[in-house]
Amino acid sequence: MMKPESARALMWSGAILIILGAAVGAPAGAMLCMGLAALCALAPIIVGPLGPRIAGAVILAVALAIAVQMYPLYQKEQERYRERATRPQSPAQPQPTSPQ
Repeated sequence: MMKPESARALMWSGAILIILGAAVGAPAGAMLCMGLAALCALAPIIVGPLGPRIAGAVILAVALAIAVQMYPLYQKEQERYRERATRPQSPAQPQPTSPQ
């Protein structure tokens, strides 16, 4: 059994990460926050007292629902990044110098 204070701290950490993830504009950042929130919610669910277990289950469900909803945006962002990263770079153009 986990100490109630530890379970509550992880529960609140998960809730804060959900709020932070919803506020982040980048889908990759939101996915990271939702994943961390889900991980924080697992410990109270597994070994916490009854109150934090229920709250942890709610936090886990919300984090997973938002992550599933954000996944298509995350995929599009990663595809754009992959295209930019694999695009051949054009050779550097020499800058014209003005006579002085």
